[in-house]
Amino acid sequence: MEKVRSKYAHPDFQFIRFRLADKEFGIDIKNVREVVRTRAIEQGQGSLEFIEGFAVLRDLRVPVIDLRKRFGFAAKAAQTLIIVSVSSRIAGFAVDSVMDVETGYGETSLRRSGQGQNSWDYCLFAVVETGGKPIHIINPSGILTPSEAAAFSRADGSGQDGIRAGEA
Repeated sequence: MEKVRSKYAHPDFQFIRFRLADKEFGIDIKNVREVVRTRAIEQGQGSLEFIEGFAVLRDLRVPVIDLRKRFGFAAKAAQTLIIVSVSSRIAGFAVDSVMDVETGYGETSLRRSGQGQNSWDYCLFAVVETGGKPIHIINPSGILTPSEAAAFSRADGSGQDGIRAGEA
């Protein structure tokens, strides 16, 4: 007999589910600060082609990482920003849409990935099967390589969590 778990039992983790092209991804809710509709993005200078520029959130300039570009999907204007902590900095992940918050359970739905077949496997935390579809749970701190993290920290010239609008 299969052991059935209530969705109200203590989950191993909760994640925000979002879409990029025809794939579904997730980020552990502990890493997410907020979700906002895409704002006007100020162009910035930087050596990383997947950094779109900066969004201003409550007087804070937040670097925006376009996950479509980062993972090699066709370019498309993002609809939503997921504000997360990346390499000790606040960043916005530009995504197509955010669907909802889901619950992940250990043995019943979580498996580690190690295949390396996809462009996002290097930052993959886990793959959760929901309704027969895989949801790729990414680790925001793994999005950038060490050299990219250093360039990202210099993207606004401050090396701080964010800079107040008008200070740059």
